[in-house]
Amino acid sequence: MLNSTYNQLWPEKLIPFNRISFACLFMAAVFTGCQPEEEEAKTYEWPTATLEEQNIDAAKFQRAVDAVEERDDIYSFLVARNGYLVHEQYLQGWSRSARIHLRSTTKSFISALVGTAIEEGYLTGVDQTLAEVLPSYYLPGLDSIKASVTIEQLLTMTAGFQWAENGTVQADWEASDDWFAFILDLELETDPGSAFKYNSGLPHLLSGIVTNATHMHLQDFAKEFLFEPLGIPEFSWEQAPEGINMGGFGLYLAPRDMARFGQLYLDDGMADGVQVLPVGWVAESTRRHSGGTQGYGYLWWIKELGAYSGYAAEGSSGQMIYVFPEIDLLVIFTATIDDSFESVLDAILTTYLLKSIE
Repeated sequence: MLNSTYNQLWPEKLIPFNRISFACLFMAAVFTGCQPEEEEAKTYEWPTATLEEQNIDAAKFQRAVDAVEERDDIYSFLVARNGYLVHEQYLQGWSRSARIHLRSTTKSFISALVGTAIEEGYLTGVDQTLAEVLPSYYLPGLDSIKASVTIEQLLTMTAGFQWAENGTVQADWEASDDWFAFILDLELETDPGSAFKYNSGLPHLLSGIVTNATHMHLQDFAKEFLFEPLGIPEFSWEQAPEGINMGGFGLYLAPRDMARFGQLYLDDGMADGVQVLPVGWVAESTRRHSGGTQGYGYLWWIKELGAYSGYAAEGSSGQMIYVFPEIDLLVIFTATIDDSFESVLDAILTTYLLKSIE
């Protein structure tokens, strides 16, 4: 077994940090009365436009609205084109401000935070191995093959760990007192890099890797380097028992903020003139690396719907961020659909919405 004492030590290793408070602590050694002045968090205000102004056929689009309204398990439906919000609809008593558990859509945010950690110099690249990026407390007992697993293999779900999504292994993992150590303790069933297997534990390793590299709680790192640049002041993120933020799920956001995240990818990692993600990260993250017939990037699903190619962040029951770069289109859903959520929502896009694009 790996050393499991780190679950008590991890929180002590984290350093709450931002540029203002660090400067204040330094000045406090010389002067008294130094108090950090926090700027009020800014909220991104979506510009709006009509469907017609963004070359969407309103009559054809209405068929998509009708398909959504026929169901009682879709809670929000947002569409943005060319950077403008053209449709915003809340159903079943939900509202604009309500935050929902994104479930596995959280994984795509983990992907972005790995990119941000690279952009900020905390990580050097996706070719770094577990041996290079794990906290030292987790290294004893780690065999050489596991130690060779790369960040990219975690991002593409090709690390090779034994797993059964929503099965007994995942249930045992969620019942354990150290999710990070549990994943590392699993046997390898395929050679790293050789086969795709969807595994919610792998993004959790990435959460810990970013936490260790930055010496910040992931939610604090995300706030300073991702959400604040995007104008997203309100979010919440659940923690695993060992004290780090969950990586496979656990993030709560409002639908407009889901769209803002999608817009970051349409804008090639730029937000208001700031390069939030490394140059080229979006293209590399959203191309097919693995995933069989559908295709999988860096914790993004590759999509081919109707005449258009794109990619999506997908959370169970229907928490979706669809991105179609060639037509500059975003589509957001939140829902509680059963296991057929992907086919249901894909069909609304393929049968109705995408046919309205001119």
